[in-house]
Parts: sequence; structure tokens; C-alpha cells
Amino acid sequence: MNTGSERHDTDATTTDGDPVYRKNPHPTQAYRITMTIEDAPGPFEWVSGTAFYEMTNRDACTPIDRSLGMSTKQKEDGIP
Repeated sequence: MNTGSERHDTDATTTDGDPVYRKNPHPTQAYRITMTIEDAPGPFEWVSGTAFYEMTNRDACTPIDRSLGMSTKQKEDGIP
């Protein structure tokens, strides 16, 4: 799956040592969500959403804090 924040440059890091993520310019898969609301009290002016994910292999994919000997990145996060 290619997501909007997929990592492409394996050598790029921030000043904290975290990997740099950027939008995939050539995504190959998208997820569309269709929702029907019956008997809505009126029309929508706007709709927004957030995608939540959980990293099952966080320690293999995130940088390790050398002073703690473990990753300090949370296992769950959301993308607005």
C-alpha cells in the first residue's frame, strides 16, 4: 500500500534523527469510503475525517532512542 506519508528517502532524517516522510508522488492504491446518511436533518456544509493506524512492527520501522534503548514513537497515530 502506498500512503500519503510513505517514506521514500532512506537516508533523510530530521535533526532529532527521525526519518523524513513525504507524499508518494505516484501512489498505486487508494481507499475510498462511501457513506449514506438517511434522514439527515439538513444538507452538509463540509465533511472531514481522520485515518487511524496501528504499527505492529514499530520497533523495526522507527528510530531507536539510544539513551532509552527503545523507540519513543507511539504505536497508534492518526492522519487528519
